[in-house]
Amino acid sequence: MGGKPRALLLIVLLLGCSVAGNPDRRAEAVGAALCASIETAGEVPGLVRLGSGLRDRLASLRGELSDGCTAEIRSGDAPAPLGDGRGTHHILLRSGGREILGLRLAYDRSLAGFHVLGFWTPNQNESQN
Repeated sequence: MGGKPRALLLIVLLLGCSVAGNPDRRAEAVGAALCASIETAGEVPGLVRLGSGLRDRLASLRGELSDGCTAEIRSGDAPAPLGDGRGTHHILLRSGGREILGLRLAYDRSLAGFHVLGFWTPNQNESQN
């Protein structure tokens, strides 16, 4: 792992520790962790669990995630038909001026982290769990 990913990982971990109990700030930390292209074989700080489908999708996007990725955090669930109202936040990852991945999240106060309700490729609008 090079210097940039290590520095971003440290920032994400520090941000995650400093925002306990604030779901909006924790969602920002999740977005930053995803953009930092953290090793997808492990877990993403702030997510309760990283399922195999999402792990594989992140691995396929690793180059795009490390090259100018930004995360837009939105409160509330993704609009229908992707969202069903259960999500507390959704994240849109962008790279190269286009949306590359969307995630629906539900905050779990007891675990101080997010469950991934689903993800989609914005250009295809196909939801996956």
